Amino acid sequence: MKELETNLSLKKKLFFNLRRLRNQLKKYEEGYLTNDQIKSISDDLGVTQEEVKQMEGRVFNQDFSLNTPLNDENDSEWIDQVEDETIDTVSKVEQGDELKKRKALYKQAVTKLEPREIEILTARRLDEEPKTLEDLSQKYSISRERVRQIENKAIKKLKDEIKIISDQKRLPET
Repeated sequence: MKELETNLSLKKKLFFNLRRLRNQLKKYEEGYLTNDQIKSISDDLGVTQEEVKQMEGRVFNQDFSLNTPLNDENDSEWIDQVEDETIDTVSKVEQGDELKKRKALYKQAVTKLEPREIEILTARRLDEEPKTLEDLSQKYSISRERVRQIENKAIKKLKDEIKIISDQKRLPET
């Protein structure tokens, strides 16, 4: 705890004295401090040279808006030069294409199912709030086990048909 207070005290001392010391060392010069000047300040204030460099960057670098124009020749701003790392356009396009292909494949394969199989499969697997076996057994007046069997049979039919379509490359154009 004592060490933390000492370190904080040194940083405060650096912050409040850096401008004065920098002005004394650079009366007629512009720009960043030289390595010798940084060493002199770090020795005077009892902090590391790295801390002096960091503080100089914080205190003397000017902030500017990312909406500032790059130049007078066009309307481009600094923000236009910043890459958004969260968006990988190529991957998004590839994922979109893959989703379209899968939807087309499903749409074509589902035509081989009976209406009741489609309803059960949709209710159990595709609805936002899936129905229980009990709900569907009451709706169709069959046992829960029979609903489960119909669901599994529909899934198997769907997988088999998708494999056949994929093997034959009979994907419809999207």
